[in-house]
Amino acid sequence: MSWKHYSILTCLSLILVGSVSVIQIAPGYMDAEYYYAMGLRIANYGSFTEPFLWNYLNGYFELNQPAFLFWMPVPALVAALSMVFTGWKSFTGAKIGFLAVSALVPSLTMKLTFAISGKKRSALFAGALSLFSVFYIPFLGITDSFGILMILGSCFFLLARRLNSYWEATLLGGVVGLIHLTRADGIIWLAAAGLAAVLKPDKRIRSMTMIIIGYLCIMAPWFARNMYVIGEILPAGSSRMFWLTEYNDLFTFEPAELTFTNWIRQGFEGIARNILWAFSENCKTALFVQGEIILVPLIGLGILKTREDIGVRTIITAWILIFIVMTVIFPFAGARGGLFHSGAAAQPLFWALAVIGLREFIDWGIKRREWKKIQAERILGFGLLLAVFSMTVFVVIDRVFGDVFEQPQWNSSYIATLAIDNELNLIGVPQDSVVMINNPPGLYIASERPAVVIPNGGVDILHKSAEVLGVEYLVLESNHPTMLNDLYQRPRTQDELEYLKTMSGVHYFKFHRPTE
Repeated sequence: MSWKHYSILTCLSLILVGSVSVIQIAPGYMDAEYYYAMGLRIANYGSFTEPFLWNYLNGYFELNQPAFLFWMPVPALVAALSMVFTGWKSFTGAKIGFLAVSALVPSLTMKLTFAISGKKRSALFAGALSLFSVFYIPFLGITDSFGILMILGSCFFLLARRLNSYWEATLLGGVVGLIHLTRADGIIWLAAAGLAAVLKPDKRIRSMTMIIIGYLCIMAPWFARNMYVIGEILPAGSSRMFWLTEYNDLFTFEPAELTFTNWIRQGFEGIARNILWAFSENCKTALFVQGEIILVPLIGLGILKTREDIGVRTIITAWILIFIVMTVIFPFAGARGGLFHSGAAAQPLFWALAVIGLREFIDWGIKRREWKKIQAERILGFGLLLAVFSMTVFVVIDRVFGDVFEQPQWNSSYIATLAIDNELNLIGVPQDSVVMINNPPGLYIASERPAVVIPNGGVDILHKSAEVLGVEYLVLESNHPTMLNDLYQRPRTQDELEYLKTMSGVHYFKFHRPTE
């Protein structure tokens, strides 16, 4: 493959992803808002503390707690570096780095396809296929981990299938470390890297040792940082994720109650129901998102054709492990985006396998149905590209624009939060007053106000958490804990909670201390 092919694909990717990203004036959802908010904190203040609380799993009940105790730091670091490099301390400045990363995905997809197949035309077609990433395209140009994971997953593949020297083993371990520093479940890739070493005919122990050394070169400083700031290598909240009985347990104000005993109390039927629900949702993600529906049988054919390739075997093994973990161990996180996020590392390989599978299908047609090779390649290849292009356009219209092109729905959450900040100003809420709201990172990027998430529970939990955290104001939106339905439907002054006003379906309250 020549540099011209890589350059053309990179430019086309930048144009396509950039065209979508330019419409997105805000991150759009909490994960991306968190990374952008922390990128701002690092770029503006050099601070690794969070001026908001969006969950209480780690047992910290104060603001400016150590950052990245749930989500990992790499996306925020990319956002911060992008803002520092461009000089734009804004979402536009933060996006530049992610656009640059995502622009490399088609080129790496082409490279790994050529590494497997050795066929230039297949590699070019896979690169073209990856330009239209369907469900992933709205997420590649914003402050989240998708493009980063695709790049790291491609590097993992290229190193794992070679592993001919100790330097390559060390680099593979370093890539695993970067995946882990991007996603907490990235530790799964260490097992996949170990499998790559085992599948090699010689020097297995030394290769595995160098992989671990490379991994620790990246992760040891992070573990040391955790030990220094919180006294443990892994935050306590990580283990509490095992014992969620519903998604809203993520926002409990009493995280110490998330134990094995509490989890097992739901009974076998409840546990099985949660796992089956997660299995169903994750299968949809695998088939519709990562398999893009029509690519699924082609990916299957590609796996059969390349099943002896070490790179293919290790990545598919990693994906299967992620699927199991996100179904059985973390069913709520997995079904609500965990597999979608973590599985992105395997996506370039899926595009490559789809192209290899298509070639196998065409070869079958030539042998069994007397197809003409050139004609079949043109018709089926063009048809496949047209299909994924059409699906990509549909997803962009549906997920980014919505019903009103002049006001893209992707930005609606940010615009609504700006309106909330305006109402807080009209009420006279001081800039440094702590606000309780559904989406603290979203409020921070709109106003830099300190904020905490509304805990899961009723009014009694509201009062308890407000007193502990020093919260002065409550913003109650339509998306709220179930036990606050009555307060939302009938907003009123209740005990020390004073009802202030309602604007656009959002209720504003003020907490009063008993001594006031």
